[in-house]
Amino acid sequence: MIESLNHKRHTVLAVDDDENDRQLFRIAVADAKWVAQLLEFESGPDAVEYVERGGNELPAMIMLDLKMPGMDGFEVLRWLRARRQYDGVPVVVAPTSNERVDVEKAMSLGATEFYVKPITYKELVRLAVDLRRRWLEWPPPVEVADQAEERFRRRSNWTV
Repeated sequence: MIESLNHKRHTVLAVDDDENDRQLFRIAVADAKWVAQLLEFESGPDAVEYVERGGNELPAMIMLDLKMPGMDGFEVLRWLRARRQYDGVPVVVAPTSNERVDVEKAMSLGATEFYVKPITYKELVRLAVDLRRRWLEWPPPVEVADQAEERFRRRSNWTV
């Protein structure tokens, strides 16, 4: 685990086996003015181990690559969504490809959003700004609350 952007307000987990992608994301979130502690993990098992040790502290968001050796992003997503305490934690999947089968599988496993990793740094900063606005600022935009309510309904069969 590599730690950067120290702040107590939010914790965001970034899980990606590519060191260059993690470094670019770290720089982009700083440029996007995130007020968050970014915790980086180079493997699915490292992230799962950290989350298991986390107790009641839930991350504000999890950024997840799909294609990783060992425990891939689909398995991490399946693991997270099998635990009800993570129902409200947004999991943003950001692989390098936009293969339809990957999008469908990630969304069916409970991904909150799916973005293809941007090609340019400018696009990456724009994505980081969008993620900050959607998941790290309070109050969240109305559509985010609506999406969270819909996920809750599907998962619990309750009405809100």
